[in-house]
Amino acid sequence: MNTPTPWRFIDRSEVSGIPSTESSIPFAIEKAYDNCVEPIADICNFPPSSANHTARQRANAALIVRAVNSHQSLIAALSEAVNLFRGGDLTNEQAHALWKADAALALAKEPT
Repeated sequence: MNTPTPWRFIDRSEVSGIPSTESSIPFAIEKAYDNCVEPIADICNFPPSSANHTARQRANAALIVRAVNSHQSLIAALSEAVNLFRGGDLTNEQAHALWKADAALALAKEPT
């Protein structure tokens, strides 16, 4: 079982004062509780890093947080939409979209 959401992205350079391009672990993902913080992942750099590489690492960490935080809501919404259209009289285009939605749901629900 994974750590409950919501997760958050942390830019450690804002706390440490060490520029992200010069830090080996400039970013983190964590879950904050009322009285503690649970570390989930460190996003590493290999300094000295280019600004482009560091920006990509920042974007990757932010994407992970957005994806995890929205995962259950997206599954619920897509499941509801699929169930509404399943068994109906669909055009070829609609049937193809339903097939893609089913495939996306299977992928999202697949254990790793």
